[in-house]
Amino acid sequence: MFALDRWFGLMTSEGNLAVLPELWGDPIFRMNDGACGPGLRFSFGTMAFDTGTHAGRMYRLNADPAATVVLDALTFSNGLVFTSDGRHAIYIDSASQQIHQHLAPADGSRWADLRRLGRWTVHWAKPDGLCPDRVGGIRVALWGGRTM
Repeated sequence: MFALDRWFGLMTSEGNLAVLPELWGDPIFRMNDGACGPGLRFSFGTMAFDTGTHAGRMYRLNADPAATVVLDALTFSNGLVFTSDGRHAIYIDSASQQIHQHLAPADGSRWADLRRLGRWTVHWAKPDGLCPDRVGGIRVALWGGRTM
């Protein structure tokens, strides 16, 4: 499975590409980072091309394969990961430079806001992607940074 601007694509076992129906019609929004979470459901964040504040959403793709909103009011969703037990989602809102943790129920309901894990406060780079490390922490990739 992979995400396009407003669609999902599936690679069949025969190697053919199947594109699912468009999820929304507004061309000012596009998908950004995504990850597999509880129940192997694919979740993904969106953003406006103009990076408008609080215009994005976090969606979860269901088996039927309709997508449902699990979070609202995101600006520039990036770097989505799930904890090893699948109970929590961690993502970056690059525009606000904040890293958030949410409870991500396996039953498919909306995510509950737990806490802000951190905020990047330098002007020369923005938090972008992230991944878990071997000791239970997270590693954050920066966009627009400079070599030190």
